[in-house]
Amino acid sequence: MFKLIYIFFQRYKNKNKISINSYIKNIKNIHLLKNVKIHSNVSLDASNGNIYLANNVILNRFSFLNANKGNISIGKGSEVNNFTVINGTGSVTIGENVLIGPSVQIISYSHNFIDKNLLIKEQGIEKKKIIIEDDVWIGASAIILPGVKVSKGSVIGANSVVREDTEPYSINVGIPSKKIKYRK
Repeated sequence: MFKLIYIFFQRYKNKNKISINSYIKNIKNIHLLKNVKIHSNVSLDASNGNIYLANNVILNRFSFLNANKGNISIGKGSEVNNFTVINGTGSVTIGENVLIGPSVQIISYSHNFIDKNLLIKEQGIEKKKIIIEDDVWIGASAIILPGVKVSKGSVIGANSVVREDTEPYSINVGIPSKKIKYRK
């Protein structure tokens, strides 16, 4: 019942639009500014971390944000498209006016696997922060790996795997992604 009361309060207080069909876990760690739109079937899990959504952020249907022992911060005017997963275990910071296409994966941790005498699941994880600066476009089904900085104005092509930092205003495509040119 508290969840519903809180959602209604947030919706009207800051002109936010939050679908009742969204899944929200640990609401006290989810911070919304004004005019945030959370469409149906979005999942926000802040059970062990924090999620910050600035003014005019849009989370489209079936996007999944998990701040598992880390933080996710999304800057004003940014949009997360359908079926995108953002895992904030190592923390993820997304700048302003960023467009994230459908089915993108932004994962800020990886599994350790060096010791062949141990099961991979017993070797722990390595957390690395992901930074996506302002005015970035990430194409459909791209993957952003731990520790990457996607620089201001960059474009990431559909299905690309980004494992190294990008240069400002560069266009990056492929597996692994490579800079092919700069925006004019």
